[in-house]
Amino acid sequence: MKNLFIFIILIQFASCGKDQNNSKNTQSHTLSHQESLFSNSEDGPLKFIKKIDLIDSLTKDSISSYEHLFNKYIINADFNQPAFNGEKLICEKSKNVHGVVEVFEEAFELGASKLSLDIELTEEDNIEVTVQCRVEDFNDRVVFIQKPTKLFKDLIIMEDRKLSDLGLKSNKLNRVGIIFFKDQSSLFIGSQSLSILAEKLISLNGSIKTFTEKEISADLGQPGKKGADLQIVSDIMEGEITMELSGQNGGSYIPSYPDGSSANKGKPADILGRGVRGSRARKCRDISLASNTATNGENGVDGAVGFNGGDMGVFSFTSKSKSDFQISSHGRPGLGSQGQIGQEGGLPGGFLPTVRRTSLQGYDEQSRAIRAHQCGVKPDYQASPGRAGNKGRDGSSGKPGERKLSIFKNGEQIEIFQY
Repeated sequence: MKNLFIFIILIQFASCGKDQNNSKNTQSHTLSHQESLFSNSEDGPLKFIKKIDLIDSLTKDSISSYEHLFNKYIINADFNQPAFNGEKLICEKSKNVHGVVEVFEEAFELGASKLSLDIELTEEDNIEVTVQCRVEDFNDRVVFIQKPTKLFKDLIIMEDRKLSDLGLKSNKLNRVGIIFFKDQSSLFIGSQSLSILAEKLISLNGSIKTFTEKEISADLGQPGKKGADLQIVSDIMEGEITMELSGQNGGSYIPSYPDGSSANKGKPADILGRGVRGSRARKCRDISLASNTATNGENGVDGAVGFNGGDMGVFSFTSKSKSDFQISSHGRPGLGSQGQIGQEGGLPGGFLPTVRRTSLQGYDEQSRAIRAHQCGVKPDYQASPGRAGNKGRDGSSGKPGERKLSIFKNGEQIEIFQY
């Protein structure tokens, strides 16, 4: 009986020791598993795949058929771990233009360690989007965090678009995915300095212009803006594009006088003796002889000057690989605006309707001498109606902008556009 009791104790001790060893092994495995899950390695278990990149040959002839794949990604998760305890994959995009964070979530099937999650970049997203992914277990505890991944939007130019519509920033490098100009579409970039690094540029007879029809001339009283300074570097370029980086025309002059108006007319003369008493003055007034008080018309105001046109814009395209890409350039410097024509001088003062004669002509010599004495003038007196004012000087026109050179580096070849 004593021997049996000792045997039972030995069995329990062995069993206890075995449980302790199993506990230690399990704890050790769990720790190493957690350490691997909290990894920031770029070669982690999450793979970002751009759907458009799955197309073997994306060309100008086929791209329209795959337009629906732009800005769409698949996130493939593969946690090849025997003790994987994740319940769901959660990925968050960085704030969009409205300050909103979009969250994507997909649950693992029971017992599975693989899944695929679809995400899409939208019009509301910035051109550069950071995606942060994590895995949570059934208790909402984070068991994995992926290093943030940057995605770059594809840009589709359709109809007429402005730079502000696309979220591109001036005076900095903009990294984007594919740039696709649909047939007859135009991108207006104003007078900005813009640099773009793209994966691919495909244009179906698209165009890049500086100003819209409403913006061809500067505002009233403003010089024309220069054309854009555009640089695009891409791995490959394909198709045809028209460049019209024209300078802006100078704005109209600010009138220095109302167009079509003349300077003020001179003051008209009344008859001699008006307001003077006495029989002598009265006898002079009886003949309604004009006084010599008519004044000259005022001189016209000088016309306002026009404003200068803006310099022509420049572009620099670089295709890292030799590409089938044709550029037509029709840019020009902005035109200077016309100056204002000088104002016409004012009319001479002339005479009031009360005046019947401006000289003593028509009287005989004796009567002329008597009338001259009555009016206090010489017999050959001739009243002056005044002179017209001088015309103002015409305003000078603005100068045209300067011409510039643009280049296209196609692989090892360089094409220069000179005007």
